[in-house]
Amino acid sequence: MRLPFDEETFDACCSHMLFCMALTTSELEFLSSEVRRVLKPGGLCVYTVRTTKDPNRGHN
Repeated sequence: MRLPFDEETFDACCSHMLFCMALTTSELEFLSSEVRRVLKPGGLCVYTVRTTKDPNRGHN
């Protein structure tokens, strides 16, 4: 399901463990594309991970 916002609406997005959920690769790719779609050019996506040992920590 697409996010209910127009393209390039937001300066930033903050997600608490969104990308750490047990989702398929295609679901994660879709979520990421939706975040990119609604962010303005140069927008910032900030997300948290479970611990500093999380394999996603430090990835862009």
